[in-house]
Amino acid sequence: MNNWTNWNSGKEVQFNVKWIEGKTFKDWRKDLENAPHLVQTLKDKSNEEIFSLLDLPDVGQNLELKNVEGWLYPDTYNYTPKSTDLELLKRSAERMKKALNKAWNERD
Repeated sequence: MNNWTNWNSGKEVQFNVKWIEGKTFKDWRKDLENAPHLVQTLKDKSNEEIFSLLDLPDVGQNLELKNVEGWLYPDTYNYTPKSTDLELLKRSAERMKKALNKAWNERD
């Protein structure tokens, strides 16, 4: 189905960002900056500021745990025009929290 057909049927056009396991957060940020029709809200934010915005668990002063990469779930994330970069990262962080909680609850 092309964009014209989507528009005529009332469906929104969707884009996606693919985050592959093993990529650095610097790579992820570059992907966000290059994503078409994605509103950029994080361009001038530090990784530490983004960590805070993602509402990740308080890890105190443990800088190793404040590495954003370990808190994001690699996958393909679809979005519509006017979505924000922060919204995509929040979805990824929520997905990782759910995966970690599930793994923790199923441990032996």
